[in-house]
Amino acid sequence: MKQLGGKIRALAVLVLLGSASLPVPAATVSWQLRVQDGTGLALSDVVVELTQPGEATGTPRQTAVVQRNKTFVPFVTVVPTGSTVMFPNEDTVRHHVYSFSAAKTFEIPLYHGDSIPVVFDKQGVVVLGCNIHDSMLAYIVVSDAPWQAVTDASGVVKFDLPAGQYRLKLWHPRQQKPLPEQSIEVSRDATVQTISLPVTAAKPVTTMDYSY
Repeated sequence: MKQLGGKIRALAVLVLLGSASLPVPAATVSWQLRVQDGTGLALSDVVVELTQPGEATGTPRQTAVVQRNKTFVPFVTVVPTGSTVMFPNEDTVRHHVYSFSAAKTFEIPLYHGDSIPVVFDKQGVVVLGCNIHDSMLAYIVVSDAPWQAVTDASGVVKFDLPAGQYRLKLWHPRQQKPLPEQSIEVSRDATVQTISLPVTAAKPVTTMDYSY
């Protein structure tokens, strides 16, 4: 019995030593970024990318850009490099989705219902159009950043991040000029930050009622 008790105590010590050597996950901060235009109004559809030296790129995923009421939804999408995007057509008319962008050139001939999957394997901005309905326009940003999101209607994105220094990159379809990457600090003392991104005025939406 004494020998058994000694073995149990020794095993307990080994377990404690082993658990002490395990890495402790870094505590995260619930951090928000609010983006506004040059006049101080909330700016939606801004792609926000955050990077840190040594961090791996984002994990590829599958998502969809839907065609509904002759409109691409959502207007702006960000995906990690290598992601797959579907383009389901929920309209009763057929669409012909295409892009001539350097980051991804493709086309899906006239169809409705489900689409073929398209893999976006190169970083950059992809402009989407419909060869039948010229007013249809949308953007997919393919990103290597480990943290990425698009601002909502209130101009806000939310991340759970380890505290530290990050490189911040913003992009919007109507930005007046490229905004250089900048360094920001995420800390528990400043969990909400605001930044301005001047943009040009939005173009009027075409109201023509296509029947094809």
